[in-house]
Amino acid sequence: MRWFAAFLAFWAALPATLRWGGVVAEMALLWLLSSRQPLVATSSNAGAMLHNSAHVVAYAAMGAMALLAQVGCRPVGPHHRWLAVVLSAGYGALDELHQGFVPGRVQSLSDFGSDLSGALLGMLLVQAVRSGERRWNPLIGAALVGAIGCVTLATFTDW
Repeated sequence: MRWFAAFLAFWAALPATLRWGGVVAEMALLWLLSSRQPLVATSSNAGAMLHNSAHVVAYAAMGAMALLAQVGCRPVGPHHRWLAVVLSAGYGALDELHQGFVPGRVQSLSDFGSDLSGALLGMLLVQAVRSGERRWNPLIGAALVGAIGCVTLATFTDW
């Protein structure tokens, strides 16, 4: 876990333009990837689960980066936490709407849930590591349960 704390400290010490640039770059990459037609349909449940889990990972990174983009090395306040989640999940909603216009892609409420729970998870992990407080652990657990639920719904239902 020390390597993660060291990486967070490194990222937080970057100039704000670079920190925000990372958030925007991830948004652009996700937009590009979701603008392409799928090459092949996922034929196995394991492949679908892996694909759907990528939503959680991508938006956890975005939630973490959005939080650090705001505060750098300064203390984190509640408004910073909520803005990171709202910004990331809002982008996830926009991307889901966008996918409705891409042939071979679909809009999915469960994918949005994966995006939201990922953003929340990323923000909470940064908060927990930076503060060193164990009080964040139950919230991290709840975000993980939500993410697993959304990934499961996306894999096994048409939601």
